Amino acid sequence: MSVKVGQRVRHPRSGLEGQVLGRTEWLHGCVRLTVQPDGAKDGRPFDTFSDDEPEFEAVTVAAPPAKPRHGPRDEPARRTEATR
Repeated sequence: MSVKVGQRVRHPRSGLEGQVLGRTEWLHGCVRLTVQPDGAKDGRPFDTFSDDEPEFEAVTVAAPPAKPRHGPRDEPARRTEATR
């Protein structure tokens, strides 16, 4: 299973469900996910937790990548009819 950042997952042993914030690939093939659980207590979100990728179940498919808000601008266009 290849989980992508932004995907929603469930941790069956703890019952926690949340969104993947980070995916770390280690030298010898271990892949760990950092997940932000749903909910908050006293106005503060729950702490993130990390575990090996096989420990998680995908809840939804990964969302399509968002359009980047940075990068080169469109080339400026010159008006065909200049007026003064």
